[in-house]
Amino acid sequence: MQSLNIILLSLFLAIGCSGYHHHSYDRDYKHRIIKVIPEERGKAVTVMVHHKGKLTPREQKFLRKHFRKKFGHKKRRHNKNKVKVVFVLK
Repeated sequence: MQSLNIILLSLFLAIGCSGYHHHSYDRDYKHRIIKVIPEERGKAVTVMVHHKGKLTPREQKFLRKHFRKKFGHKKRRHNKNKVKVVFVLK
């Protein structure tokens, strides 16, 4: 009975750990991004992301969040909500 419990526990842990994937820009997306061009117009910042290959909606969501954090902060003011990210397929 104990061995069955140990096997079931290890099986549940293996399934649970393999299903969750932490996103990492360097590991997952850096090789797909060709260039990133930020353009500032007044208070708004538009970031043009040129990439190769198609991006899924989940990947686009992660990259939007990543580039908003990267280009959203200024010295005197925070432009977090005023960063627009546009994806261009090359």
